[in-house]
Amino acid sequence: MSLKPEFRKWMLTGGALLLVLAATVAWLLRDAQRLENQARHLDANGAVNTSPSLPALLSQGGSNPPASPKIDPGLAAKEAANSLTAPFSATAAAATVTGNPTAPVEAARKKAKYLADEKQRFPYRVRNTDQPLDELARRDDVVLLRNAFIDVNRVAELQLPESLTSRSEPGAYIVHARDGVDARLYALLDSVNADVISYLPNNSLLAKLNRRSAEDLAASRSEIQVLPYEPFYKLPDSLLAVVLDGKPLPSAWLRVTALPGRAEGLLKELEGTGAKLMGRDRTPFGEQFIVQPGRADL
Repeated sequence: MSLKPEFRKWMLTGGALLLVLAATVAWLLRDAQRLENQARHLDANGAVNTSPSLPALLSQGGSNPPASPKIDPGLAAKEAANSLTAPFSATAAAATVTGNPTAPVEAARKKAKYLADEKQRFPYRVRNTDQPLDELARRDDVVLLRNAFIDVNRVAELQLPESLTSRSEPGAYIVHARDGVDARLYALLDSVNADVISYLPNNSLLAKLNRRSAEDLAASRSEIQVLPYEPFYKLPDSLLAVVLDGKPLPSAWLRVTALPGRAEGLLKELEGTGAKLMGRDRTPFGEQFIVQPGRADL
């Protein structure tokens, strides 16, 4: 039975393609084997300088020029690639070692902008640290109030308006414990007859106690610091603007909160200034009076 001419032609064509494919695969395998042998040779004998030396000048001694050295294309290509990437690797290494020389300048610029923006938003806030709020919130040695950021290691550097600092007994103190607020701290405050008013961030309690007890408390444990709860800390920006810059009152009435146990004494002081009592309320911090200011200076 004879094959049809068309089928015979396809078989011949397919056979020829298979032969070409087999030859190509064999060539690729041989080239891969050659490259592997060269790599082994490099591993065994160390780095090899594949850059050819310049041939001797023809005018030197009239000698015939030496034969050009044989260069393996694979090794030459590898060396050329290394020579191209080496400068970039060296630059990256230098950047890693020395760092970005403009980084300190950029960090200082960002910090200055942060502080300027904060001053614009909170013009009466005082601080004795220039760290941003997100960093201060993670520290154990700061007190964060509405209008004061206090690093307890640098209390002497905190500058408050003299007119809003305690002239005698402040009545309440900020008790800061570097190790955190725990049962030991509450027990210690109870031992000096202190009344805890509230928690203050970070690791602090606002407590009512007298000056002598505050001094004893500060001396009892090295990790405890006691700061007067100054009048400046108690006022919002709207009232700080009245006291410090002479601006008009923001409203016709004020809310005044008394420390625990001092409500009646405060009410007498308010009435003595001509303030009119409009109402009263209780808050977690103490009794609160709603008053219409009188003739006396705020």
